[in-house]
Amino acid sequence: IAERLQQIKNILPQNIDPIMGPISTGLGEIYFYTVEADQNAKKENGSSYDLMDLLTIQEWIIVPQLRNLKGIVEINTIGGYENV
Repeated sequence: IAERLQQIKNILPQNIDPIMGPISTGLGEIYFYTVEADQNAKKENGSSYDLMDLLTIQEWIIVPQLRNLKGIVEINTIGGYENV
């Protein structure tokens, strides 16, 4: 949309400056979920899952599967722990 706005900007009246607004409709973010590990769940090495593990599961397992669903345009991840 931002690219299209730039394409039409020169054909709009001079005092018009188109901008994109925030996501605020029913077509925006409509489903929230959390990724949690059962307290008894263990990784192959016997250690418990931490926040970094859950973020990795979210980004590499869950998100790719959700993106393959019809009607899903974008998956926004909020939270988790990233090792920088």
